[in-house]
Amino acid sequence: MPPVQTQMEILKLVAESGQSTLKALLLLNGGAAVAFLAFLGAVLKEPGLGPEQAAAFGFVLRCFLVGAFFSVCASATTYLSNLIQSQGWHRSGIGVLVATIILGIISLGAFFIGGWAAADAFAITSPPAPCGS
Repeated sequence: MPPVQTQMEILKLVAESGQSTLKALLLLNGGAAVAFLAFLGAVLKEPGLGPEQAAAFGFVLRCFLVGAFFSVCASATTYLSNLIQSQGWHRSGIGVLVATIILGIISLGAFFIGGWAAADAFAITSPPAPCGS
């Protein structure tokens, strides 16, 4: 078993890596939501946006917002986990840490689904490519 000093350094490194990952998830989903809002602002000025396209774009935006929400929740549970573990409740702290990881995975999944849905939404609005070109 490594010395206590080494264990503390490893724990600090893991915590910093986790925080960096959660910040990246928030930036990913939040940035996608902001960019998509800007895109929607430009699209809504153009005539011809049908209800199918509007619904598809709305779903995409909701996915990115849900992803941002869950990344913020994951950040909050990180602090909760640290607080619980500092009180000596290690088993509960590990449970909250697992919840943090699950929230991060949900956030990443929401980004993936939003990106996939965005590609589908663009396919709805794009004219078909000419055959044989």
